[in-house]
Amino acid sequence: MAEILSGCIGEQTGSSTVTSGSDANRKTYTEEDEDITFYNCSVPDFAEAELERLYSSVMSTWARYSIYESAPDASTYIVERGGIVRTLLLFRKNEKNIKVYNEQITLTQSEIADFVRRVLAVYPSVSRVSFYAIDSDISALSYPHVVRECLEDIMLKLPDTEDEYVKRLGHNTRAGIRRSHRQLLRDHPTFRFDVSVRDAVNERQIREIICFAEARMCVKKQVSYHTEETTNKLIKMTRKYGVVGIATIDGIMYAGMIGYRLGADYFLEVGAHDPTMDKYRLGTVCNYLSILDAITRGVRQYHFGWGPCDYKYRLLGKHKKLYRLEIYRTGLEKYLDIRYLTYSFLVTEKRKLKIMMRHIENSATEPNRKIARLINTMRIVKHFVKSKIYSIKNI
Repeated sequence: MAEILSGCIGEQTGSSTVTSGSDANRKTYTEEDEDITFYNCSVPDFAEAELERLYSSVMSTWARYSIYESAPDASTYIVERGGIVRTLLLFRKNEKNIKVYNEQITLTQSEIADFVRRVLAVYPSVSRVSFYAIDSDISALSYPHVVRECLEDIMLKLPDTEDEYVKRLGHNTRAGIRRSHRQLLRDHPTFRFDVSVRDAVNERQIREIICFAEARMCVKKQVSYHTEETTNKLIKMTRKYGVVGIATIDGIMYAGMIGYRLGADYFLEVGAHDPTMDKYRLGTVCNYLSILDAITRGVRQYHFGWGPCDYKYRLLGKHKKLYRLEIYRTGLEKYLDIRYLTYSFLVTEKRKLKIMMRHIENSATEPNRKIARLINTMRIVKHFVKSKIYSIKNI
């Protein structure tokens, strides 16, 4: 089996490209009732549609990989059964490591085990195979491995009707949203929440929503992560998958929700509102209206995105853990990889610390508010120092 892919299969030096099915780097073999295909440093042209069909995850689409340049030197692993693609993974070989690019997807234990077994046979020099942000039960995986929670997907399974969703909400949440919505309509009778999709999305509105998000972070004395580059990439993604809700009063925009629709799934990317409208809880109201709109459009699963924020759970989001998985050829290679395992451990602990700090910042007690102000001051200083270092480097 190690001879199945020979020659350039281990030489990954260039950028991957979308190729036709007749690409010379394609190698195929049959194992029982499955056809296994590897594409070296390339992605077949049918992969875009198959990734969407198989996984319905915006983080595992060719559009996102291309726009964010997040899958350099990608090779492709495909399993077909009965002429139908059952598994499609993009990955990169880097010296002794294989990194799988697919994220926020569900894989069975057998899918993971089969991929690891096949890729280790093809690449005798590889000692570690890495997955990031996947959902899987690997309790019986035979290979030496390390698994750590790395992210969460706060996900809401939507009912068939708006009324059914409203009935499921907790009494206090439902009453609070209705009260805020009524007050908003009483004070501003021209309030509207309109939704545009894909090419109908207005770029100016996207930028206004980003401005609201930045203003919100400024109020919290936090540093915005939005840049002109990230905003342009987000705009490109909305052209492909965008579903954008806009809240207006007298034709003036006060809030917006940027998300992506992929099959029966909706992924919230950015939700923000004018801080001057806080008394109406406009952010929560718009999120609620966005969920109702998703139900009418036939969405089955509403993804709130990363971050265990309380409002997501009040709106009935459920916490699904996503894992970082490191699988080793042998136990010895696992224990010799102490440097990488230490790094992985520290990243995991840093994430736990961030979550703890978020809970502190959202706490109403005075001691915690003081800690939150100290944390935000440290963030601002860190951002300032980094920007100055960057400026000096580019003189």
